Amino acid sequence: MYQIAQPAEELKKYIDYFWMGEQERPDHQVLSHHAVASSKLECQFHYRGEYATTGLSGQREVTFQAGLYGQGNTYKQYFSTREKTSIFSVRFHPLAAITLFDLPASELTNQNADILTALGQ
Repeated sequence: MYQIAQPAEELKKYIDYFWMGEQERPDHQVLSHHAVASSKLECQFHYRGEYATTGLSGQREVTFQAGLYGQGNTYKQYFSTREKTSIFSVRFHPLAAITLFDLPASELTNQNADILTALGQ
């Protein structure tokens, strides 16, 4: 299941949209998700299950439970590591990172960071 919701009118200058995705692996199959290149910052909450990807060293890396995905000019493939996974995400407009978080978007280009690393306490 994949759903998109529009933000309230007063949030539209910062938020493009909200999305939620839920997957269930039939018969323990590996499900994959391709994150395509985008100019938008996302704040994701993995509230059920988890995803993993292959890092630069070739090792499996499990993603965070809550964090930021920066804009990117490449794609990355993620695999579900649990039978059920659920994600809630806020997709921001390009200038929202500096406006809302005092974080230059360039610091997150092709990067992701857990919420505490990116924004602190």
